Amino acid sequence: DNFPAQYTAYNRTLEIVNRLKLSDQWYSVQGYLKQQASYEDRPALEQNDLFTNVVYVSTSGLNFNAGVRRNDHETYGEHFTYSVNPSYSFNLSEQQLKLFGSYNTAFIAPSLFQLYDTYSGNAALAPEESASLELGLTWVKEDGRATLAFFQRTEDPKIVYDFVTYAYANAPSDIKYQGIELSYSNRLFEMIDFNLNYTFTELKNGALVRLPKHAVNSSLNYAFKDESNLGLYYAYRGERQAVDTSLLEAYSLIDLRYAKAFYDEKLTASVWVSNIFDTDYVEITNFTTKGRNVRLGVAYQF
Repeated sequence: DNFPAQYTAYNRTLEIVNRLKLSDQWYSVQGYLKQQASYEDRPALEQNDLFTNVVYVSTSGLNFNAGVRRNDHETYGEHFTYSVNPSYSFNLSEQQLKLFGSYNTAFIAPSLFQLYDTYSGNAALAPEESASLELGLTWVKEDGRATLAFFQRTEDPKIVYDFVTYAYANAPSDIKYQGIELSYSNRLFEMIDFNLNYTFTELKNGALVRLPKHAVNSSLNYAFKDESNLGLYYAYRGERQAVDTSLLEAYSLIDLRYAKAFYDEKLTASVWVSNIFDTDYVEITNFTTKGRNVRLGVAYQF
């Protein structure tokens, strides 16, 4: 190695969680989390969290989940985050319709690497704070389900890698994006499981790195009568911005997997062919990606 390096770090975590049943419909979860971390000869960091969560589950279809967390960080001080997640389910004959929503805030302190790395660290980094909103509905029947959800997220100040200074930095403006996610699954002809997920993401402010405007994941799985199955998997990623602001091209990948179970399904043998058309693509600039490759696997369940 032309650039030999060795680093020593430690991370200690202590977590205590208690679940308290208040009634048949109400329960609460409380906890304490302590984290200590150190990187080489840099100052150790410590943070302490206290959190509580209340859950209500009714027989009429109404569910409610709310929580709050207090984070006391040795460097960045005290921060409060919270979450609210209500939902309501309707029974429609042999089907069910569920309306749901959520609003969550988050506090993310810079990692020790982002702060103190010899080449790219920045000890002046500010922590990330974010707020996320989601609204949607889910339709469920015996052999299938579909979900449509709107999401919106704001991050300020986002931690990014600066290609001018070659160090981590806070984004000059807040990052705000929103979109729609659609997922659908169904069983076809009693033997084929079909799954589809599509995500549309629209940037409203700032720069969004490596997150495409359009993304698709889909699969078909056929179950044979001899306890084997054949799966076909498809993934599409649209154009997206790289860290250095260049544009990464869209790409599609197709995988094929065959698995067979033996000895009452305790032993499973599988073969997985990834990127079967040997597509040339880039996920992260200056990093390689795999061409066509074959994996063989054996799993045993005791």
